[in-house]
Amino acid sequence: MSIEYSLVENKLGTNEGSYRAMVQPKGTIDLDGVIDRMARRGSTLMREDALANQEAYFETVILLLREGYNVTTPTANYSASIKGVFNSPDDAFDPGRHKLEVRVNPGSGLRPALDKATVSKLEPTTPIPNLTLFHDHESDSNNLKATPGGGAKIKGYRLKFDQSDPEQGIFFVAPGDVETRVSRVLSIRPSEVVFILPELPANTYRLEVRAAFGKQVRAGALTSKLTVA
Repeated sequence: MSIEYSLVENKLGTNEGSYRAMVQPKGTIDLDGVIDRMARRGSTLMREDALANQEAYFETVILLLREGYNVTTPTANYSASIKGVFNSPDDAFDPGRHKLEVRVNPGSGLRPALDKATVSKLEPTTPIPNLTLFHDHESDSNNLKATPGGGAKIKGYRLKFDQSDPEQGIFFVAPGDVETRVSRVLSIRPSEVVFILPELPANTYRLEVRAAFGKQVRAGALTSKLTVA
């Protein structure tokens, strides 16, 4: 497996038209996931023993930091720091003005860890509205029916649009690309839109949300077709 990245425009750079790499993580692994990976690699430690050892390790690191020590390990170096301003050489630590923080830097064993890693470039994705659910209040159904004149909501991502722009909004598209735009929108949020369904003839429909991304209006559609009986 490789470390995947895509390129995005470098808006903070001094060179116009330059790009920077953005690593695209495959996910996040917590301590349980690390222990599972250890077991898959054939570790002789029982999972429960490994968890207990890790918990004891972290508790000890925290205890040493609280006692005023720096802690150096192969993966990370830990130290304490104090944030805040002192007014004079005679000033003392005040919890109301100062705060203890932990500094963590890569350990000597971690710094060269990526030297042998491989990378692969991903093609950039174009953001569009992502519709994950349509709920019809009248029939209390999801992704199945649409009741003309009834209330409904769409859930998803990047759903916010400008209702005053006739190119944007919620559209019901019948076979033959005959489309009806929703005129009564009650609430618009990036993750949810609440509206009143228009008077639609009996048919099957593709539900679309069209929103502006920069100067372009892009459409996203619900995977399921909706039926108006």
